[in-house]
Amino acid sequence: MKIFRGAMATGLAVLVLSIGTAVAEDVSSQSGLYLYPDAELSGVVAAQLPKSAEECRSICSSRSGCVGFDHSVSENMCRIFASVTSARQSKTKMVAGSRVLITGFRNPVNMPAAQTPAQPPAPSVARLPPVQPPKPTVTRCIVADPTDTPTNVRDGPNGNILTTLNDGASVVISRIDRDSRGRPWAKVYGDAEGWVFRKFLRC
Repeated sequence: MKIFRGAMATGLAVLVLSIGTAVAEDVSSQSGLYLYPDAELSGVVAAQLPKSAEECRSICSSRSGCVGFDHSVSENMCRIFASVTSARQSKTKMVAGSRVLITGFRNPVNMPAAQTPAQPPAPSVARLPPVQPPKPTVTRCIVADPTDTPTNVRDGPNGNILTTLNDGASVVISRIDRDSRGRPWAKVYGDAEGWVFRKFLRC
């Protein structure tokens, strides 16, 4: 009978360790422990030993098979958990830690801040040189009146005479327009400013 009981105890210990290893693999990616002051854990207890709270926490942090711990200050007792199913507010002074957040219980005191998704870098915008407005076309002309008389400069196409220009005078055309008879006139500036009969200019 004693042999049978011993075998059962050994089998139970192996089962607890197997459960603890399996659960630990699920949380092995977690670093550190979430701390819950004044909390008592429920789950599969893998070990129970008299240790301080700091020693209890250090043991759990260093062992891959430990999923959580709780420590009773009044009894100076440390419990190492192979799996944690829940937690509750302790009636006596206790502290607990878990590798995973405990569902349905309050947040730990070292709850990580919400991670803000990294924003993609703003696309670089190539800076183009400013567009220069096209330079106005300048048409330079020479007065060449075939009548061998000074060319009249008027205030509009076939308008009133303002002054005259001699043959060979240099002017620049800024605009072309027509009079009431459809004849072309050029608005010029240079040696004089006004309207000149277009056919009297050689450009």
